[in-house]
Amino acid sequence: MSFEGAETRTLRSRHHRSLIVTEGDDDRSFAIAIVQMDGLPGVDCWDARGGTNLRSTVIAALQAPGPRVERFGLIRDAEGDADAAIQSARDLLRDIEWPCPEGAFEVASDGGRK
Repeated sequence: MSFEGAETRTLRSRHHRSLIVTEGDDDRSFAIAIVQMDGLPGVDCWDARGGTNLRSTVIAALQAPGPRVERFGLIRDAEGDADAAIQSARDLLRDIEWPCPEGAFEVASDGGRK
């Protein structure tokens, strides 16, 4: 597993086909704990270091050198306005042409994205 972000503060390359991008360090710590608890192999987990950096971090992560991303997760804070956070995440996924779930806690599939 590769957990880039808080420790290195560099976002240079990916090592795996699964990627999680989180809004902040607390979210990243949560994602890492879930990945480790479930024994999920081969997951890169990047911290955007704030909501204003989320879009650029997602784009950089997907374009970074490394294996082609086949599975992608996005974790956002919803402390202030959950509906706005969900809509923002959906807009981002649509903008980068990734499958978009209808709402929070849902999984979207591309049916075999190439």
